[in-house]
Amino acid sequence: MTNLIVTFCNEKNIGAMLQSYALQETLTKYGQTYLLNYDLKNVNTKLSRKIKDNLLKITDLYFYSGYRSFAKKYYNLTKKVKNLKEISKEVKKYTNVICGSDQVWNEEIVGYQRNIYMLDFDINNKISYAASIGREKISDEEKKHLSILKDFDSISVREESAKDILENIGICNIDVTLDPTLLLSKEQWDKLIEQNKFSNYIFVYCLEMNDKLINSMEIISKRLNKKLICYYKKSILKKNPLIPNCLFLKRLSPTQFLSMIKYSDFVITNSFHGTVFSIIFEKKFIVIPHATRGIRQINLLEKLGLLDRMDINNINNIDYSSVNKILLNERQKSLRFLSQSLKVGINE
Repeated sequence: MTNLIVTFCNEKNIGAMLQSYALQETLTKYGQTYLLNYDLKNVNTKLSRKIKDNLLKITDLYFYSGYRSFAKKYYNLTKKVKNLKEISKEVKKYTNVICGSDQVWNEEIVGYQRNIYMLDFDINNKISYAASIGREKISDEEKKHLSILKDFDSISVREESAKDILENIGICNIDVTLDPTLLLSKEQWDKLIEQNKFSNYIFVYCLEMNDKLINSMEIISKRLNKKLICYYKKSILKKNPLIPNCLFLKRLSPTQFLSMIKYSDFVITNSFHGTVFSIIFEKKFIVIPHATRGIRQINLLEKLGLLDRMDINNINNIDYSSVNKILLNERQKSLRFLSQSLKVGINE
């Protein structure tokens, strides 16, 4: 049996890379597993493709060397495919083709390439695992595009909101499964951890900077009497820190990200995967939901009984024995979905 994963494995995004690795590791238990070696183009850019490509080549040399190293060390990639024709030929080689996880059905991200991530090809066993639409509400036009999914053999999504959207357009028998990163144990992630030169710090991992986040950073830093260390990708182009007395990291590879969370004393985040790994490493943390994509974080916190983590005044310890019981049950349900979809058994 061979498996092919179609997801955002080549995006310069920590969460995308770690979920790709996690799904690959999980599916390897079922048979030889590959990641489709394809680069998603940013269809919403205002720059011309040529200008943007040149800028990326320059920044890639410095800022993203850790991403390339991670992919080279941990990915099992297919040959490089560059267009729809090559993808169509490649996907037919595998017993099972799985799209997901991440926001593979968010048209604000995939745009005109939606059909690639909806597996609109003539293939054997068409599966989605923890696919995400990324938003609670979508347009009628997007709903029409999603009708392609009726051709799937098995469908699971990451959020209850995505299940509701699909059911409302007549797609049934949908499971809600965990993000792949939550299928691996803390011990499995520990194997990727790098040494960390920092100590006694609050780690801030953010996808957007706003007043609420800044306010929470200042309040929690004072209450805990700990320094702030922040990774915010847009800050790489700023000469001055956005917040006084905060160290901004200019580069952060996927493995360094894991290390920063593991060895932190507290985490503040508006990132879904920042939330996920705070839970995996059993950290004290606060979530400031992302303005447009916060539903993913809220769904996860609700599922694990952690909605109080959105209260910036709540810096108390977390009962992870309770959280881990729920997580174990959800992990077993997710693995059952995979084994049933692939028509094989697996040790849970």
